[in-house]
Amino acid sequence: LRVPNAEIYAIDVSFPALKDKDELAYLNQQPTSFVLPDEAVDRLRAAAGTIIMDS
Repeated sequence: LRVPNAEIYAIDVSFPALKDKDELAYLNQQPTSFVLPDEAVDRLRAAAGTIIMDS
């Protein structure tokens, strides 16, 4: 198996990194589930993007 050279970076994407404490509280109230309301999915995706961009 031939593997190209690659640089690997570890990125911590966790809710406590959010600066918006109200959004953190909302996200922490969401259940672990394969089915979430559309609003929860949108807010989870937005939070992940914010955390990554702020890191």
